[in-house]
Amino acid sequence: MENSSTLVWIKSSLINVDAKESLDKIGRPAGLNGMSSDAKRSTSLEVQYQWILGSMSSNYENIDKKHDRNAENVTIKILDENSPQYYGKEVTFPLSELDNNEDLLMVNIEDHIPNQIPPHDLTQLTHLHEPAVVNCLQKRYENDLIYTATGPILLAVNPFKKCPKLYDRAAIKKYRKARRSSSSYNSLPPHVFGIADNAFHAMIQDLELLRDQKGVKNDDRIKVNQSILVSGESGAGKTVSTKHIMRYLANLSLNSDNEEKKHFTAKSSPTIYQVKPDASSQSGIEAKILESNPILESFGNARTIRNDNSSRFGKFIELQFVPTNNRSATLIGAKIETYLLEKVRLVNQGPGERNFHIFYEVLDGIEDEGERKDLFLDNRDMNDFRITSMSGTFGRRDQIDDYETYDGMRNGKNTFLCAISAVYVIINLLKQHFIDCMEILM
Repeated sequence: MENSSTLVWIKSSLINVDAKESLDKIGRPAGLNGMSSDAKRSTSLEVQYQWILGSMSSNYENIDKKHDRNAENVTIKILDENSPQYYGKEVTFPLSELDNNEDLLMVNIEDHIPNQIPPHDLTQLTHLHEPAVVNCLQKRYENDLIYTATGPILLAVNPFKKCPKLYDRAAIKKYRKARRSSSSYNSLPPHVFGIADNAFHAMIQDLELLRDQKGVKNDDRIKVNQSILVSGESGAGKTVSTKHIMRYLANLSLNSDNEEKKHFTAKSSPTIYQVKPDASSQSGIEAKILESNPILESFGNARTIRNDNSSRFGKFIELQFVPTNNRSATLIGAKIETYLLEKVRLVNQGPGERNFHIFYEVLDGIEDEGERKDLFLDNRDMNDFRITSMSGTFGRRDQIDDYETYDGMRNGKNTFLCAISAVYVIINLLKQHFIDCMEILM
């Protein structure tokens, strides 16, 4: 490569390839003729926003974009092996075709150093734009680094596999102890535990600052708040991220690491945390809060085409703390508000989807013959009920077992008797639906 060349990202829409041919490859019903402007725009979206790596023969920084744009031609050789249809081609076009200088963007040199892992914070990139962000996230993901920071915001890419060491007791301890030293804490890689830790200690600092301003050391009427927003598309990992945040915050309220070892043990399943509550200690509160997770998931989550544990409702979780004398706080309670539950899923599921998890967990989890007979289940299974069989989909692809999930949920029945009562209400609904079907057949 010549010294005068420059690595750039170029939009595929600028490459001199027949646009109609590209559109045909991604599919269109009857060509562009007769399509509305919105339909054309959505059909060409994939082509327009595909970024291709190339080498420009002239120095990009020295190009005068404000003067004589019509007289300047740009020649780019495509070097992107991930785009075989373009690889090795040379394309030439006038600089005037660039759209607001956003169709041709500089490549970060460090992105293409062999075995070089991109920085853990996107703000450290020399050039921060769409292709640079996507390339950075992809390379970190390929190295099993699913978390990337962009200032105070954490970006998480779903690994679609178990990462037990990423969330074990040692990881929690590492972020807890690093808080004592600013240099150690700043050197830690981005993590959802770090987000939870920052929010917790910001709450404590705000409380102390407000008390100092008012000239009082202990006043329960002074309250402060901190919020953590977890957002993303279906399957991005919002549910699991929220559970890790709750687990870390509950852990912070324990008085010592010894209590943590005594009361918290992570189960093999990535969606259930088995907590051993002790009613005689404060950790019983933490146990009760963490026990709510599998119950919320059983009654509110379902398998969809894109996600086997998709939350079919929105929730706002409020964890309530009281300050202690050691610049910390103790968890005393929680409030969970739910909204927009997808009720239509009860009576209708599409192909490849399931009803809410609780139906399958109940049918698969109850083993006692007497209990099954009392509940009119006997030897019946998911195929015998329309609300669990209409889609023809029964299992999960995320290695979560319905039997184990139901067993874990029932282990917390002393804390959530109301939830277990709801389980039997659901079973009775199954029973009544089965009887109605029998009457119709007769």
